Parts: sequence; C-alpha cells; structure tokens
Amino acid sequence: MTLMRLGFKKFNLLDFDEFACENTNRQVSATINSYYHKKLDPMIAMAKSINPNIDIRTFLEGINEINTDDFLSDVDCYIDIIINNIENWFAQQ
Repeated sequence: MTLMRLGFKKFNLLDFDEFACENTNRQVSATINSYYHKKLDPMIAMAKSINPNIDIRTFLEGINEINTDDFLSDVDCYIDIIINNIENWFAQQ
C-alpha cells in the first residue's frame, strides 16, 4: 500500500498464503473480515479502492521455472518480504 500511495502504478504480486488472526498486528489489509481469504484478494481490493487504475498482475502459484521470466518482465525493481518493514517504518514516522 505504501508504494502505491507513493505513486507506483504497476505491480506483479505473489502470495499464496491466507490471512489469519496473527497477521492483524502487522499487515495493513489483515482484518477480521479478511481471515481465511487469500492475502492478495483484500490487498488488491484495498489498492483498487484507492487507485482504480492501478495495474496489478497476480501469480497465485508463486514463482517457478515456468513463470519466472513472465513475473520479472518489464520490472524495474524487485522487492521481497521487506515491504512489511517499509510499511511499519512509515507508520512509526
């Protein structure tokens, strides 16, 4: 969410996990209503409610030998799990 609010408009996302109670204290789109839903679903809904023109491609199966080139095509920057730490840092400022 932070990167989108900073003006980034195109994202290739992957996460095959589901939200649960233990995510609520550290992930912005984790709410009681998002428990047991794939993490990308509420994240994408929240992103589109802020910027309906955002371009999001999802890779629900993760990265594998078949889709790695597609996942990284036209990518200027690759960010791993550190995104949670970035959101936490901005929240504390």
